[in-house]
Parts: sequence; C-alpha cells; structure tokens
Amino acid sequence: MGIIRIEEVCFGVTEIDACRRFCTDIGVEEASDDAAGAVFRTRTHQIIRLVPYDDPSLTPGVEAAPSIREIVWGVESDDDLDRIATELGRDREVKSPRPGTIRSHDETGFAIAFRHADPAAFPTERRPFNTFGRTERWSASLAPRGQATPIRLIHVALDLPKLGREAAIDFYIRRLKFKPVEVIVQTGAFLQCEGETDHHQLFLCHRTDRPGINHIAMEVGDFDEVVEGGNYLIGCGWKEARRLGRHTVGSNLFRFFHAPWGGRFEYATDMDKIEKSTPPRTWEVSPPHHLWMMKTSSDA
Repeated sequence: MGIIRIEEVCFGVTEIDACRRFCTDIGVEEASDDAAGAVFRTRTHQIIRLVPYDDPSLTPGVEAAPSIREIVWGVESDDDLDRIATELGRDREVKSPRPGTIRSHDETGFAIAFRHADPAAFPTERRPFNTFGRTERWSASLAPRGQATPIRLIHVALDLPKLGREAAIDFYIRRLKFKPVEVIVQTGAFLQCEGETDHHQLFLCHRTDRPGINHIAMEVGDFDEVVEGGNYLIGCGWKEARRLGRHTVGSNLFRFFHAPWGGRFEYATDMDKIEKSTPPRTWEVSPPHHLWMMKTSSDA
C-alpha cells in the first residue's frame, strides 16, 4: 500500500493554550495558527494539529476530549491512494475532502486519513563519546542541551476494547499491509508500516479494554537528550508519567509525560530496526515492560 510514515496527528483539545505551551516545551516549532487552533511541525515535517474539541470540522472521537481525533498516514504516490481508497471502499465510507487526501475510519472507530508524504531530510549528529579504547572528544567538555529538539514522530499507541481486538489488529495487517513485528497476546500488537524499518509505527493495546489515545512518541538524538529534555519539561511544570528506562520490546530508551491533549507523550531513542524478512515474534505471556527503569535511594 506504500504507507511510509505517520504524516500527522490531530487532537481535539479542551485547553488550546496549555497544548500550545506543551508543544513548545517538548521542542517542536509552531508552523501556523489561526482562530481554530494551532499547527506544530517536527524537523522532518510531520504535523501535530491542535483543534478545539467542539470544532465542527473534526471527525467524531472514540472517547471524551481531550484526545486524538485523526491519524494521517503518508503514502508514496497517487496509485497508493487509489489502492487504499478501493480497498477501504469495499466496506466503509471513504471521503476525499481535497485532492490528494482520503479519509475513512478503522475497525475501532478511529479516524484515519492518507495523503502524500512530505518528508524533509534532517542531518543528525551524535555527541562525541569517550570510552576505553575509543576517544571521540579531545580537550573539550560537553555542554548541556537543556531543551530537547525532537527529530520525528515515530509511533502512535492506541487503546482498544478487548472485544473485537482481533478484527482491529487484522484490519491494519490485512487491509493496509502493516507487518506484525511483535504480538503480546495479553497486551496488544506492534505493527510496522511498509515503508519503515523502525520496530513499530503503531501499537494497538487491548490491555486497557477501552478505546482512546495511549501515547505518541517522538525520537530525539541520544540518551542525554531523553534525560535533559525530560528534565526541562519537569522544570516547566509538566508531570512525568513514567520514570526513565529502556523498553524490553523495541529496546528504545524512554521517558513519559502526561500530555494536555490526552494520553501521554514519550521521548524515545535507540529503537530496534526490523527487516521485512524477520518473522513476527509472539509472546503468550507479557514480557517485562522494561529492561531497566531508573531507581534511586537518594532523598536529594
């Protein structure tokens, strides 16, 4: 189907000013704003759109506001759009509100859309690193980054009711050609779109047994940026949702915060890359959530 990345996430929000401040604090820049809301953009030109929850242009949500109201997937070509429209049109409404865009919904009721991907190249630089046998930094000290500057939106995690979860997951695999990378029978499925190699772009989680937003994740450059970006958010008054750690599934470093647009926000880095030829992995029993999570015995 030629789906190559997440192009946009749209949130219906109750506190537009708080959401705008949160976007600024996590390190994405405002691209435009109007009376209806605000648009923020990652460095690879993916969009976070903030719209008042009662705006009549929004598609219906699956849970009370604030929450996600639409996920837009980027595709390679007009042929991809035509194939997706034909496939989905077999059993559900497909709209084309403007040339080059189609809209529909998935099995749970989440609004989904598709349009041409518009990626921007962004050169990344890793901080020089010293260890025994390797020296990358001579006669220089590291300077603090402070605020993070996320590179790209790497995945969206959605909550599902347990009833109908098989059909919800199968819709993305069979109809939209996502690859199941890891399936945790007790929890949910990690899915990779055709044009990506990151471990997953979509996580469908039925453990919560309710429809809604779980979290979105943005990639930053390295471990230091996960830590420093999270510290900056705490300094701005935002509440951490999960301590610093490294996931078991996907291997990425993470730090989570409660988001005013609903659900949580994750800083992530160093995620597994999965080849298309790699067979899916199934866990009958949920693995540990993390390889490690930060602990402390200090009162300081």
